[in-house]
Amino acid sequence: MKAFLRHQDRIIRKLLLTFVAEDAFILAHVDLDRVLEKIHLSLRALPPAIRLAFHGMLLLFQYGIPPLAWKWRPFTWLPLEKRLACIEEYEQSVLPLKRLNFKILKVICLPALFSERELLIEIGYGRALQWRDS
Repeated sequence: MKAFLRHQDRIIRKLLLTFVAEDAFILAHVDLDRVLEKIHLSLRALPPAIRLAFHGMLLLFQYGIPPLAWKWRPFTWLPLEKRLACIEEYEQSVLPLKRLNFKILKVICLPALFSERELLIEIGYGRALQWRDS
């Protein structure tokens, strides 16, 4: 089971890097291990059926299953440009299931990434965080 979770963490990590196009500024202000932990905490709070669907969607995104995706190489092996194209293909697909797959991954992963305190301060939300913490 732990090997399966480590494999999923590698997929999520590569997905997060792709969501921000490996932007050095963003990556310098986030701790990806902490982001992964936030994602795991979010998943634990969801009903088991949605958690199972998330894990299935991660694997679908990684390997592709025809007719939803035709890939010769796993997502994590692709260079950044091809990973960005893959994300765009999912986001703009005519297949509702493919778009839904992408939306669920995005809705669970991106808030964890962009809720990193150091990043929020660097992009101008420092005063709002001071108010929130007081």
